Amino acid sequence: MDLEFYYVYILETTSNTGETDFFISLTNDLIRSKKNDKEGEGAEILRGKKKIELKYFETFTDFEEARKRVEEIKTLTEKKIEKLICNFSNP
Repeated sequence: MDLEFYYVYILETTSNTGETDFFISLTNDLIRSKKNDKEGEGAEILRGKKKIELKYFETFTDFEEARKRVEEIKTLTEKKIEKLICNFSNP
C-alpha cells in the first residue's frame, strides 16, 4: 500500500492593482496544483492574478488532519500568516 501525502499550502497573490492576499488550500499533488494555479487552471479565485507565489507548505499523511490545519490557518490574522511564512522561509 502506497502512502499518500497531503499538502497544506499558502500562496501569496498580487492583483493587477498591486493588492496582495493569501490563498490557503489543500492538495495531494503540490507541484500540479502550483502549476495549475499559475496557469489559471486552478482555483477560480486565483484567475487573473498578476503574481502567484508559493510561500509555505506543510505535509500530512492524514487527510482529516490536513483539512483541519487549513481551517486553522484560515482563522489566523494576516500578521500571524506572515509570521508563519517568515519562520518557514528563514528557519
